[in-house]
Amino acid sequence: MAPFLITAAFAGLPVPFTIVRVLMPLSGYPLRRYMAAVALGRFPRILVIATFGGFVDIPDRILVALLIAGVVLAALGAVARHLRARAATRRAAAAAGIEPAPPPGDG
Repeated sequence: MAPFLITAAFAGLPVPFTIVRVLMPLSGYPLRRYMAAVALGRFPRILVIATFGGFVDIPDRILVALLIAGVVLAALGAVARHLRARAATRRAAAAAGIEPAPPPGDG
């Protein structure tokens, strides 16, 4: 019974849940009990968030704007990461004296 209660407590309290998330499956604890304990621990938190959402009315246009801003920021981050990786590859190739292949379509 102790692993169930510890898992439920860690899922519900604002403490790092990563420890339990890793150790429970590794210990061979049954998956159904683990999922039930996580659901039991997370239910109060989700209930509070949902109740708060019922009291606070956020206009749809603000929610849509936040969603679009998140997608745009994620896309910009991915493009920046891609460009940094490409520049690092070119720098490494130049340092090694290798001529990098032209990008597809330049031809």
